[in-house]
Amino acid sequence: MIECGVKTFVYSSSAATYGDPGMQLCMETDVCEPINSYGATKLMMEQVCKDYKTAYGLSSVGLRYFNAAGADPEGDVGELREKETHIVPLAIAAAKQGNTFKIFGDKYPTDDGTCVRDYVHVMDLADAHIKALNYSSYEKVAEVFNLGSGEPASNKQLVDAVQKHAGTMKVEMHDNRPGDPAYLVADITKVKEILDWAPTQSSIDNVVSTAVQWYNKTHRKEIQ
Repeated sequence: MIECGVKTFVYSSSAATYGDPGMQLCMETDVCEPINSYGATKLMMEQVCKDYKTAYGLSSVGLRYFNAAGADPEGDVGELREKETHIVPLAIAAAKQGNTFKIFGDKYPTDDGTCVRDYVHVMDLADAHIKALNYSSYEKVAEVFNLGSGEPASNKQLVDAVQKHAGTMKVEMHDNRPGDPAYLVADITKVKEILDWAPTQSSIDNVVSTAVQWYNKTHRKEIQ
């Protein structure tokens, strides 16, 4: 990038940089202690970009995604993988196909015992990327921002939303999985103040409803 004269860089970091922060909102000023290699490499990349600002004048913004989810409301783009691992499309598929959905853990120190996460709609993420690119183009920075809704949603609440839009399903409760933080929710004060960004489409209901619309479009033969 430096050899090619690139001076502005916006990249995908991750909430995984925080590790297991406990029952509190994640802030960019928190000490990051990743608990897996994915989070560790994201944190390493953030440090590299800080060093490159000093050494080469590279201006960068790292966007710490929380749980990116949902689909284009127009139905043109969504999640479609051969081996799905994300909870929203997995839960929708279970409801639509009459399969059992597994929740891992109901003994966490949360209100309903299941993991709590922060779901941010992909359209809100897209808007944040534009703002981040503009910001890093006009300011010489090496910044990171949380991108989340700032609103907690438990696994049980997610399943309820899926059943509202996709139909009922059988749910099985399994043991907690090692390495799953109980609570991972963003404090989005910084991105609101500096990038003037705020999520407008990231309610759990809208995340799920747009994802269901996408599923219906990509599985028409199955549904018919």
